[in-house]
Amino acid sequence: MKNSIGPKIRHPSVTVYPNIIFLKEEDGSYQFSNAAKLYQTILKYPLSKYNPEMFKITDMCYWVLEQNEDYKNYYTGFNSKIRKSIRQEGVSKRIKRYLDNLIQWGLIELVEDKEFDHG
Repeated sequence: MKNSIGPKIRHPSVTVYPNIIFLKEEDGSYQFSNAAKLYQTILKYPLSKYNPEMFKITDMCYWVLEQNEDYKNYYTGFNSKIRKSIRQEGVSKRIKRYLDNLIQWGLIELVEDKEFDHG
C-alpha cells in the first residue's frame, strides 16, 4: 500500500466552494489555510508560463512543489532525499482534484484534455 507523500493539507470533506481560496487558519493567526495557499499557488502557475493556455499536469506539479511554501518546507532535511518524481506522484492526484474544483467553479477553463506519450 502506498502512503501519501507531502505535508498534511486539510481540505474539507464536504462540498467546497470558491471561498476556500481565501480561507484563513482557525487558530486566529489570519494566515491562509494550507488548502487556500495550494489553490493560490495553482492559480499562479499559468501566469508564470510563456504560453499559459497549454501545460502538462506533471509540469505544474513540479512547479507547485518548488513554489508552494508547505511543500518546500516539507521537503527539507531528511525528506529532501525523496526523489522529485516520487514527490510529483504524491502531489498530482491532489492537484488534479483542485483543478477539477477550479474548472467546476468557472475560475479556469479546460480547453483540451490531451494524453501525452511518455516515449
